[in-house]
Amino acid sequence: MLILATFLCAAAAVHAAWSEASLEKHVDVLELAAPFVPVVGAEWFGTPHHHRTPFAVSPDGKSAYLAYLEGNHFVAGAKMCVHVQKLSTETFKAEGAAVAVDGAIEASGLVAHNDGFALFTHFNTTTTTTSEYHIPHIVRYKASKQAWRTPVGGTTILQFDAHMRANKGNLDGDLAFNENSTYAAYYRTEYYGGAPAGAAGHGGDITAYVDANGALIASPYAAQQFCGHNFGIALAPSRDIPFPSPASGAWDYPAIGAQRTPEMFTAEAFGGTRGSYSVLARLGVTELYLVAWIARPEGKGEDALRHVQVTPLKSKKEVGGAGPMDVTLAKADTDCFNAHVAAFGDAGALVTWEEATVKGEASAYTGTRFQVVDAAGKAQGAPFVSEDVFVAGDIRKVGEKLCWPYVQMKWDSDKKATAAYGPYGSDTWDPFGTAKLADTPATTVKKMSFACVKAEGAGAKRRRGRFERRHML
Repeated sequence: MLILATFLCAAAAVHAAWSEASLEKHVDVLELAAPFVPVVGAEWFGTPHHHRTPFAVSPDGKSAYLAYLEGNHFVAGAKMCVHVQKLSTETFKAEGAAVAVDGAIEASGLVAHNDGFALFTHFNTTTTTTSEYHIPHIVRYKASKQAWRTPVGGTTILQFDAHMRANKGNLDGDLAFNENSTYAAYYRTEYYGGAPAGAAGHGGDITAYVDANGALIASPYAAQQFCGHNFGIALAPSRDIPFPSPASGAWDYPAIGAQRTPEMFTAEAFGGTRGSYSVLARLGVTELYLVAWIARPEGKGEDALRHVQVTPLKSKKEVGGAGPMDVTLAKADTDCFNAHVAAFGDAGALVTWEEATVKGEASAYTGTRFQVVDAAGKAQGAPFVSEDVFVAGDIRKVGEKLCWPYVQMKWDSDKKATAAYGPYGSDTWDPFGTAKLADTPATTVKKMSFACVKAEGAGAKRRRGRFERRHML
């Protein structure tokens, strides 16, 4: 069954209420249990971007959770810890004390349950050998107590040695959970030690599936290196294994866009390493999806400025419609970045991205755009712009609203303006091996903000300007 989406009235009527006034802001409502570094500095060929804060809402809609990496991680010899805070879905204020997951080195994925949460992170598991360090794990908590912890990398699930990154590396990955109580953990990996001949130092990606009790699920789709040298991660739930997982570095699989090698190496298309994901949206409980990413004009060099594209997937394995849709057009003086997509339901979605005006080596941030698209990825009406709200974590459905975390700050995407945030060498992928962790902390914050947009503001609930579903057998 295919689902097509149309509007029942003129776009002008639909989007009369779609403006910056549609934003519901909760500024500095959450006091963090530990300092947090909100920006990832320019890495390799990449540009500065927001440090992801995974955000999830429980199935019953009564609670939400936010995960973040303690800021001390960015100082040499610091204690590693991820904090997970339960929140009110009405005010986004803390409910109880945060759970401290000691030894966790990155907040890379989060699933909320009615009785707790599951965190995707990694731990240094070195014992007598240096080949088994930094192994990814799914950790399940019930009522603030650890229920189980399952490794999903290393020789636990592979017949050869593979870890997720170099020493003190980042876990570029995500976690999803479906209606059949199956977890999927998808992450970038790297071969080492007893890897196949010539593979050591190279890598790709791995998907691992785990059941509700923490047991690994045997599947021909699990523990495979699908995308060579992949740094870009996107994951969404599906009714059955496999879960859809587009990558920005797939050389031998069907393409959904035209990204070139340097871009995939920096995960530029999907937000950069440790970027906030939400780039693959499942439309309701269907098996239809939308993928959003940042692209450069095909055939242009690395100086070409970027624009936003969306591709509909008519299944978790097939590109639908006419392929990539331009949400924005490439311009000589405008750079687009930090794109995301999240579904209002099965007939439409929200696409967001940031823009900067570029002149020579200088860039000036001009705000975050919020655009409604239909199920085919086609823009509906015009976007509105906010200069003080951006997306810095997962966009989740909260009742009839889409909500996400961000840090209230003066955001400037220029590399010089974000120098205080890093990068700090061995904490990031340093191809030249010349950098090192800092001796002093990077700039940190102690408060988190949240923002929401209502579905009716996008025309998805009103009698006039609503989305209509038409079913075709």
